[in-house]
Amino acid sequence: MKQRAWFEGIGAFQTEVKKEVVMAGVISGAISNATTEWTKWGGHAWDLRGKAPLIPKRDKDDDATRAQYVLDTYCPAAGAMPAAAAIQDDQYAWSAVFISYLFMLAGYQKTEFPFSENHSTWIRKAVKAGAGTAKFNFHAFRVTDPRATPQVGDLIAYARPDKDGQALSFDEAQKWFTRTSSYKSHSDLVVAASPGAVEVIGGNVRDSVMKKVVPLDASGRIADRSLTWFAVLRYQGI
Repeated sequence: MKQRAWFEGIGAFQTEVKKEVVMAGVISGAISNATTEWTKWGGHAWDLRGKAPLIPKRDKDDDATRAQYVLDTYCPAAGAMPAAAAIQDDQYAWSAVFISYLFMLAGYQKTEFPFSENHSTWIRKAVKAGAGTAKFNFHAFRVTDPRATPQVGDLIAYARPDKDGQALSFDEAQKWFTRTSSYKSHSDLVVAASPGAVEVIGGNVRDSVMKKVVPLDASGRIADRSLTWFAVLRYQGI
């Protein structure tokens, strides 16, 4: 009986290790997918310590071909069916379907990552996971939390005002962390890290797929205040 229990224990351990290895491969795949898409859209980068770059129309969703690409490639990941014209006219925000596409293509199932048209779907789930009330591969921390030090594979999120054109301060944005119903927000995937900064890629940033360089403070937390950052979603894989 002891030998059988030992073998069963080893089997369970091997299964868990295999699962962790697979999930590590998935997040690597998501990062690779993000880099591939960024390159397809012209490879534009925005260092938040300086001015935003000028994006030519050919690399923006204003272009009919680009809008159709968003519709055909990213939107199916979340079951979205907007009109191409809505993408071109900024009536449809496609940043969340872009993130959904990255993870779906990498091998995530919807039970593992909640593909959605709203970033708040996975942010709220990560908040619950961080509090120990839900299971998820990401745990959310407030940006002011000492643990909120972005690492490769994490998602970092900023709040968007409930109404377009409405002012939203950094302090006000911190309230988004505990909101329990759907809200406007944005998240980017951390694809690289260096001393004092992380590089993130997101969709529908200045109407394109953009890499942002986000400065960090001496403790490794987000120092940028040009955007209303409120959460770091820590990837729980290996």
